[in-house]
Amino acid sequence: VYRLPFFVYNGQVAPSLMMNRIPGSALVVLSVGMFVGLVYQANELLGFNFGVSAFIPVFVHWFLFFFHAVPNQSEKLFDLAGQIAFHAMAIFSFSIAMKRKNGPHPRQVFTTILALLWSFRLGWFLFSRFLERRSDFRFIEARKKHGYHMFAWTSQGVWCFIQGLPLLLLNLVEKTNDNHPGEPLNRIDRLGWMLLLTGLAIETVADKQKLAFQRSYPKRSSRPFIQQGLWSLSRHPNYCGESLVWFGIYLSCFGSYESQSHKLIALAGALFSPIFLMQTSLPWIEHLSDKKYQNSQQYWEYKYSTSAYLLLPKRPN
Repeated sequence: VYRLPFFVYNGQVAPSLMMNRIPGSALVVLSVGMFVGLVYQANELLGFNFGVSAFIPVFVHWFLFFFHAVPNQSEKLFDLAGQIAFHAMAIFSFSIAMKRKNGPHPRQVFTTILALLWSFRLGWFLFSRFLERRSDFRFIEARKKHGYHMFAWTSQGVWCFIQGLPLLLLNLVEKTNDNHPGEPLNRIDRLGWMLLLTGLAIETVADKQKLAFQRSYPKRSSRPFIQQGLWSLSRHPNYCGESLVWFGIYLSCFGSYESQSHKLIALAGALFSPIFLMQTSLPWIEHLSDKKYQNSQQYWEYKYSTSAYLLLPKRPN
């Protein structure tokens, strides 16, 4: 069973603790510090274009936060902001690759297109789902507390940059001996693209299965937990799919990385998604499910027998 004791303290999840115990002004200062620090470090360590790439996603989030979220006390555009920010950042990086003498390498073209496809699919799904639900449980308290609300929007902008590091390193770092980034396409590229498409398919199917399940039980308070389809093999198959997408992107970019440091930075970006999801979203959802179904023997049997993250056969009870 997946447990993260530090995420829950005295019955409260970490986001609630932040909202209730950290002053809003401190979270505003933290948000500004994250933004300035990220842009500065990206520029200093990796170059000007990386500084611009770090600036873009947070700026997009702040623009939508100050001009829509705050005046309307709404999280309506939160997920859409992630899609717009990632697209803007990825397209900027690809535009730099296009300006090189011999134009972009096929690795840059294919990987960028597939990354944008993933971002568009996820962003549009989340936005459409919000339009149907008209609210997001993560923001019920946060939308009234501007300090934490700003911190959440800023964090997602930072997430876009860190998550996109494998792609940014592919498009923005020019080879020292060639205008084309790395060796010709090979088996690692094909393996990466296969993993990416497999992850995209898993995430898409899992999202559709859960949305269809929720639509069949409109009343949330009496809705049972899902254990059909991919959700019979994992309690969070959509997260598993997203992680595969970014491992696939990392592998498909691997042939372009010239230095060991770039390989490690890109790997950190690829690992960021599963680590972030397993430390934040997953335990939050698990905590809420445990409270809701605490008296259901069937739920606990499902939880003990089903993998939290990876798609695996059920364990014997």
